[in-house]
Amino acid sequence: MYPLNLIDVLNDAIRSIKHIALTKNITINYSSKINQKNMDGDYGRLRQMFLVILDNAIKFSPENQFIDINVDKDKITITDYGAGIHKKDLNHIFERFYKTSDEGNKNGTGLGLAISKEIAERHNLNLSVESSFGNYTSFIIE
Repeated sequence: MYPLNLIDVLNDAIRSIKHIALTKNITINYSSKINQKNMDGDYGRLRQMFLVILDNAIKFSPENQFIDINVDKDKITITDYGAGIHKKDLNHIFERFYKTSDEGNKNGTGLGLAISKEIAERHNLNLSVESSFGNYTSFIIE
């Protein structure tokens, strides 16, 4: 664990994933009230956590949609306006090998969000999800 700025890690992940968003004409809207959130952490693992969440947001969004990323002092929220997650799945999406039955999830392994949750916990961060099926999904890192 080394000193880092979590906002720099997030911005790096956004830059890395933008080309995938462009293939679906998805716009990433970024809004931040702060430009620094210093902590000790593993840059590569935190970047992986953000990439998994962003990749899922893109994967489950329809073409020509947008993803909102909002950063404030206490939390980072990544919201997509795609398929949403069924209530029956919400309590399980952070479990290893758990996959929803949605069409867009056929090729997934069911490991990405479980690994992301583990990375968050190892960094004393809380990763949670809110969703309305058919409307939106928000991943919140606090």
